[in-house]
Amino acid sequence: GIEIRTEGIHDLDFAPLNLLRLNHYTGFDLNRVKHRRLTHEFEAISFDFYDREFKSEQRMFEIPVVMDGCCNAVAFWYRLFLDQETYIDTGPDSGTIAWQQAVNFLDREIPVNKGDKLPVIGYHDLHMLGFGIDSVGCMLQGIQPTSKKHPDWLERLMQEETDFQSYTGEINNRFGRFDAQRASEVLHTVLENAVDLGFDPVIVSDFIIQLGYRR
Repeated sequence: GIEIRTEGIHDLDFAPLNLLRLNHYTGFDLNRVKHRRLTHEFEAISFDFYDREFKSEQRMFEIPVVMDGCCNAVAFWYRLFLDQETYIDTGPDSGTIAWQQAVNFLDREIPVNKGDKLPVIGYHDLHMLGFGIDSVGCMLQGIQPTSKKHPDWLERLMQEETDFQSYTGEINNRFGRFDAQRASEVLHTVLENAVDLGFDPVIVSDFIIQLGYRR
């Protein structure tokens, strides 16, 4: 759990822009971004790649807070074990410079004090991984998240993004029933006729890239 906020740049107050951070993850090199680590590192999710049948999963955590602050994100990375002794660590303290870390901004800011236990939800499905705050857990811990009122246009954008991810996942499930050649033929037909079908070609292209990535 981290605090990563922009307060001021060249004597200009940029604090209001912290409200505009979308609650999904993006890549950062934490060694180059000013932030404060409010909790220690913890293992959230593990995968065994010998098991090819992955299932959606959700876990609840209570992470000890080691520093006063305002938690507004969860930073995460992976440690890939190649055998019993050899592994690749992409964390900020590993010395690895080829990968960034993922930072999942939360939908609200959580004021915490050293000694608190931060209630976090970790989840993944077949195409997405992320973290959120357990509101009920916060209430039981006596932690009061700040209210966060987004502008109406941002609320609409966030809802559209949520809908888009949902639609993409559903269509991905349907395409999973096709063989690769058939799926490719259908997707190329949609792209070639995007305008006639009333779709934005750029959005369709991004949509196809996501489907291809998930397969």
